[in-house]
Amino acid sequence: IIAEYREILKKIDELLAILGSDIRLMEVIHDELIVIRDQFGDTRRTRIISDYLDLSRADLITEEDMVVTVSHEGYVKSQ
Repeated sequence: IIAEYREILKKIDELLAILGSDIRLMEVIHDELIVIRDQFGDTRRTRIISDYLDLSRADLITEEDMVVTVSHEGYVKSQ
């Protein structure tokens, strides 16, 4: 138990040192991003095409029947 306690105190000191130094924090972020790049940095699986459909916002809204009500206090509700 004492060894575990000392380990936890050492980890706390290490984390506080990281948070206390901008340079050390950037080093940790850099190292973690390299690990992520190495782990997930495989070739692209999707294809990027230059042709695209010219969609407007109205094209993305599904057309459906609804009832819109306005209360006496001015609240609007759709059903």
